Amino acid sequence: MQTIEDYISYWELESHPFLLSPQPSMFYEGGQYFECLQRLRYAVKTQKGGVIIVSEEAGLGKTTLILRLIEEMKSTYGNSVKFAFVEHPTLDANQIIAYIKREITGEEPYDDKLKNLLAIREVLSDLFERGGKCVVAIDEAHMLVDSPSILQELRMLMNLTYRESYLHTFIISGQKPLWHALSQMREFWQRLPVRYYLLPLSLDETRNLINFRLKKAGCKREEIYTKEAIELIYRFSGGCPRTIIALSDLALLVGYTNLANKVGEKEVAKGIEILEGKGDALPYMEKVQRIAKPQISLKSGQRERIEHLKDKKGETPVSKGFLLILILVLLPSLFFTAYLRGKVSHLTIEAPITKEEQMVRDYKWEFLKREAVIKVKAANVRYSPSTNSERMAILMKGHRLEILDSEIDENGNRWLKIELMRKRYGWISEKVVEVEE
Repeated sequence: MQTIEDYISYWELESHPFLLSPQPSMFYEGGQYFECLQRLRYAVKTQKGGVIIVSEEAGLGKTTLILRLIEEMKSTYGNSVKFAFVEHPTLDANQIIAYIKREITGEEPYDDKLKNLLAIREVLSDLFERGGKCVVAIDEAHMLVDSPSILQELRMLMNLTYRESYLHTFIISGQKPLWHALSQMREFWQRLPVRYYLLPLSLDETRNLINFRLKKAGCKREEIYTKEAIELIYRFSGGCPRTIIALSDLALLVGYTNLANKVGEKEVAKGIEILEGKGDALPYMEKVQRIAKPQISLKSGQRERIEHLKDKKGETPVSKGFLLILILVLLPSLFFTAYLRGKVSHLTIEAPITKEEQMVRDYKWEFLKREAVIKVKAANVRYSPSTNSERMAILMKGHRLEILDSEIDENGNRWLKIELMRKRYGWISEKVVEVEE
């Protein structure tokens, strides 16, 4: 019996919804997966011979599709089904044939390739007479694009026929390079009449996949992930189901740790940091040269004078009465002068600006009202210009923004003020953006 972790029980789920291993029982039969599975069913039922399944990138569900098909065949044909699922195509041709022979016949293979092929034909011919079905699937076959001799051997394996019908359905699956390689092998390509090319999921398909898995896991809540959380999962994953599942699982764990009622952007953002193997201090920043803070140097006489005043323990060298008279005399004249200038309400006395401070001010004004674009995969937005400030949002690579203000924190790092949706303002590090000229 499967042990349910505490964080899964916290969300009132009966089983784990987001395991990374292929799970035919968790197969989301929607969109392109429904269409692809329908074509696989058609190929098996009509004995069409060859099928090719290719995905744009890794993690789009090819293996789960094949395993789901095999599970259906077991349910439909019972003992009248045979299958060989080759997960390690890096074997040589003889080893692949030997492995298929053992899986189909249930007996140890011979050392001779011809004997193995004859044994395969004999078992499949008998299966055909009884109305049974057989599937031979080669997974991760893009690893064979540089091994044309093995591909040719697999093509010959497809030629096993009986009474003008193919004895098995041959499925070859892999990533993008496989499609190009086999399309250049005319004799192989023609034997693959059923073809499907998997693409990353859309936002709606991502939402449906998450909700489907939660429901299959026994979810009774109306909502666990907020709309914003799912949108962030989609943006980070790029629609790759494997990444969607991994990040969704981590977000559940973070929500359990935070005792959250729902999984929101905050939990997903923390999940991204865990998935990236990073900490909580803006991991996407690059190290750049910091602007040193101006240092005040004291001459020896000044330092001695300060120490002397400290030793007085609060005593002052000037009497309080003298200070009071001085204030009463000077204050009216200051206000009168300000009044003549019409600036009574703006009376300020500014200290001289150091060279270093002026450089910082000039550098600050260079940024204002300029546009920038996020240059890292994901960047944190804080409530205030500090790595210790709580994160309020996360922006993905390519997001454009306008710089409204600029500040330097206590460590010499520059932060840029930006506007988010609904008139919300936040701060983002200069190191994660590219400021346009």
